[in-house]
Amino acid sequence: MLKRDIFNLVKAVEKILYFTVSVLINLILLKLFSFYIFAHSSVSMPEYKPLEVKIVEVKPKKSGGKKVKHSRKKSAKVVKKEGIKVEKRRRKEVSILPELEKKIKERLRKRRELKKEIGEISAVLTKKAVKIKTGSRKLTYVPPPPTFKVEEFPSRVAVKIYVDPDGKVIKAVLIRRSGVAEIDNYILKFVRKLRFEKIESNEIQEGIITFTFST
Repeated sequence: MLKRDIFNLVKAVEKILYFTVSVLINLILLKLFSFYIFAHSSVSMPEYKPLEVKIVEVKPKKSGGKKVKHSRKKSAKVVKKEGIKVEKRRRKEVSILPELEKKIKERLRKRRELKKEIGEISAVLTKKAVKIKTGSRKLTYVPPPPTFKVEEFPSRVAVKIYVDPDGKVIKAVLIRRSGVAEIDNYILKFVRKLRFEKIESNEIQEGIITFTFST
């Protein structure tokens, strides 16, 4: 009976000790938690002032009644931000029209160069000069006219010529003779010395020159 009472007493004391220890631990934790909360709540947060932005319109100064010319390149908006002036310049407008116009002119020029041909050429040979009427490809050099003695005017002479891109006559062939070999040879020598204007296309052009004789 006595042992049972002692055992019950020990059990009761253990329960009281456990309860007391748990209460103390909870109190300590509660104290630490409250200290942490109050410590952080007492720290003051910094105050930030709102950012102020002012837009100021800059007016041109009067210079003795004279009008001030404004340049598009120098026009700008001035923004005052915290006492600092910042200029924002307008973007320069880029136009493609001049470049396009230049390309079109270049194409037209090349097209005109390609259209230049020898074609049919008429020439009138006199004692003092040679009058030549060319086609679209012009002559740049005409040698002195050939001189020869004849009792009567010879018939017309036609010569087929071949001209390179540099304007030189690289070949000349008689396709209609005058009837006098000496005159035909003089005409051939004269034709070979002709010079035409240069062209960009890499081609050999053909033409026919018809000579008539006059006083």
